[in-house]
Parts: sequence; C-alpha cells; structure tokens
Amino acid sequence: MVDSFTLHSLVRFVYQESCEAENLQLTELAKEDSEIREEINEIRVAKSLLPGASFYPRLVTIDKILAYSRKQA
Repeated sequence: MVDSFTLHSLVRFVYQESCEAENLQLTELAKEDSEIREEINEIRVAKSLLPGASFYPRLVTIDKILAYSRKQA
C-alpha cells in the first residue's frame, strides 16, 4: 500500500511535529521515493533560511499582564 502525504504532513515531519507512526512511514517512504526525499530536503533548506525570531516584551507589558492576572484571581 502506498501512502500519500500532503505538503502539510511533510512540513510537520521536518518540524518534528508529527506522531511517531507518521515519522516511521515518512522515513521509510523517503528511503524509497526520491521525489518525497527531495521535497523533504527542500523544506529543510527553506526552514534553515527562515530567520529566527525572538520577541521580548517590555517589562511594563509584563507588569500589566501580571497586574491584570491578579485582579482576575
């Protein structure tokens, strides 16, 4: 039986967000299917080119969130 995976499935695989069963299936499929293997490699390259984003809120923002949280409790 040949499983068909969507691009979404491959992206989840590259980002390690898929379940173990799906990981095993995709790993085996990639060994046998050069098109799937190439697609996975292209996604990995694209992922490596994305900038890492880190956002740090200002301390006043954190203080406001904490103050609001205390009011709700």
